[in-house]
Amino acid sequence: MFEKKTIITKPNAEARDVDELFAGKIFRVPDYQRNYSWDKKIGRIFGMTLKKA
Repeated sequence: MFEKKTIITKPNAEARDVDELFAGKIFRVPDYQRNYSWDKKIGRIFGMTLKKA
């Protein structure tokens, strides 16, 4: 019958800035998560973690 073929594609991995990654995109936060918030300290730690990655 038909011959089964496997197609392998390489991922396109390239370094990007966080700003570039999220630019022009709209993110929707579900209703059940809207009441959750971080204080300034947690936000600062999160930002530093992203910069190190």
